[in-house]
Amino acid sequence: MVTPLQRFKRAVEFMRDHEKAGFHQEAMLLSEAFARSAKSGINVINLANTAMQNKIAKNRQLLTSVVQTILLCGRQNIALRGHRDDGKLLFTRETSTSCNQEGNFRELLRFRVQSGDTVLASHFSAGPGNATMISKTTQNDLIQICGQLLVEKIVAEVKEVKYFAIQADETTDVSTKEQVSLLLRYATKHSIAEAFVGFMDVTSTTGCTLADALWKWVSDIGLDPMDIRGQGYDGASNMSGSRQGVQALIMARNPQAVYTHCCSHVLNLVIVKSCSLPAIRNMFGTVQKVAVFFGESAKRMAYLETAIDGYDSVSITHKRLKKHCQTRWVEQADALLVFLELYDATVDALRSRALNERDTNTSSAANVLHSAITEFSFIVAVAITSSLLNYTKPLSVKLQQTGLDLCKAMNEVNDVMKILQNLREKTEASMEQDKGNEVDDVLEAAEQDTVFRYDAVYQSAVETAARHNTEPSMPRLCAKQVHRSNAAATDPKLYYRQAVYFPFLDHLLQGLHDRFGPVQQQIALASKLVPAVMVGEAPLSSSEQKKLVDAFPDMPSPQSFAAEYHRWFFRWKKCPADAAREASFTAFLQADDDLYPNIHTVLLISATRPSSTAGNERSFSALKRLKTYLRSTMTEERLTGLALMHIHRDVHIDAETVIDRFSQLGPHRLAFL
Repeated sequence: MVTPLQRFKRAVEFMRDHEKAGFHQEAMLLSEAFARSAKSGINVINLANTAMQNKIAKNRQLLTSVVQTILLCGRQNIALRGHRDDGKLLFTRETSTSCNQEGNFRELLRFRVQSGDTVLASHFSAGPGNATMISKTTQNDLIQICGQLLVEKIVAEVKEVKYFAIQADETTDVSTKEQVSLLLRYATKHSIAEAFVGFMDVTSTTGCTLADALWKWVSDIGLDPMDIRGQGYDGASNMSGSRQGVQALIMARNPQAVYTHCCSHVLNLVIVKSCSLPAIRNMFGTVQKVAVFFGESAKRMAYLETAIDGYDSVSITHKRLKKHCQTRWVEQADALLVFLELYDATVDALRSRALNERDTNTSSAANVLHSAITEFSFIVAVAITSSLLNYTKPLSVKLQQTGLDLCKAMNEVNDVMKILQNLREKTEASMEQDKGNEVDDVLEAAEQDTVFRYDAVYQSAVETAARHNTEPSMPRLCAKQVHRSNAAATDPKLYYRQAVYFPFLDHLLQGLHDRFGPVQQQIALASKLVPAVMVGEAPLSSSEQKKLVDAFPDMPSPQSFAAEYHRWFFRWKKCPADAAREASFTAFLQADDDLYPNIHTVLLISATRPSSTAGNERSFSALKRLKTYLRSTMTEERLTGLALMHIHRDVHIDAETVIDRFSQLGPHRLAFL
């Protein structure tokens, strides 16, 4: 005691506070140890050490409960803090005098106490008020430590293979901050991994600023930026620019960090350009207006659902129209397929609203939309677009797959290009037949697969139009036309083939060829080491082998590459069935590092180079779930830690390791070591 007790009116309260104080409890432990040593004759220092160890163990058990609760909230994306969650934690809501809503973190701790956590119960009831270990500062420290441990695990896996690629993309969060999502792509013992490692808040998005930030970030997490072998970004000029873009500035420092434009974005650009044809563009605009018309009113949606119930419930699986996004073309194709499925019910619902709606604005809007979607030109455009986008939709989904390498991606792209080219040839063969010309084998091949030809697509449009009393028709032809197609044709079938089907198909084919051509050239040499490609082609010439050695200076023994390649070629040439199953750069898993060190290195680096930045887009979805308008003020460190726990929810985090790291942050009122 420093000063004597003089205010005896509050003596009991002062004594209770003194009893809960840490120095008093420590003095009691020492006094009890002294009493026991006096009776037993044991050294008092050893007893004091034992008591301190017991106290440390109790403190660690207490913090383990707190860490496990934070991990639960982080992995399940549960907001920790509430409106007011400071102060003493009471055990039951009945004993609480506060009317403010406490956060989920405190409620979960209260639930643990009520479920029998005696360590937490004794700490919150008798522990010091300035060492509760549940403050927002402690939360931030523990969340940051959990995030650091996850990043360290990822970095340790990267260091095992040495080479890696970086992927980055940018978005604006709910608090109007520029957030750059950062991913590492690297090889594992079984496949290719893409691991999210954090968000980076940037105030400038110039190529120079972002390149410096990425280079520094790679160094800060413990990796060597000179081991970067690939870069994956979208096509924004500040990222992909050939002079001042991020990829160019990083390649100036590390020439082996080859840039790849996200293949999923490339495909989207191809489809966007193709759908800019007036007939296709106007059709999509009408479909969107119909979806908005029903989606913005509960009454209109009820009328649509009533109309849907009047049709066969087996063939109809959707109950409402989908709005499409201008940049997400998987959703665009889905919205079109749903519209086709609900077309008859949509026409009936619009006709009913046009005739029976009392509100004149709604009635006139329904009448305009009904007239638009029952025009034959609209019906044909929907049928043609949906039939061709059915080929690109699975490709778009495939290109967003985690771990997809460039060789496999280009194989899928080439397959779609061949199918579309085959459709073009079949349709031309059908045209020759209509003219009475001989087409020999081309026509015979076309007749074997009539379901995908233009004739089948056009016939389905005619049948759909007939159900709503719409006759096949075509726009009036004139001598000169600049606002729409003016294809010379004698009937609607020929007109829409020339004005819509062929232009849309040709735009898709040309766009795929032009935009994916550079990617094909980039991987041309390395792909010839892939077994499935290698067995179908002639062996690499001496000049091609030299180019491959020059393109991959990381080969451990380039002087022996020729002999190594001959052994590799002979191995797969005698087993073509096994080679056919190895159609991607992941064939590095079959190239033993001791037998084929150079080929293993080339295939591993090629597999490491990213094919898309879909992983960054998925992290933006996590960001949208994490940083809502109610949680818009969280710090960048807290956001990154929570995002890492949420995205890598399957990765184990040892609570004891977290406590050890937490105890090293600085002096704490409770001892943990």
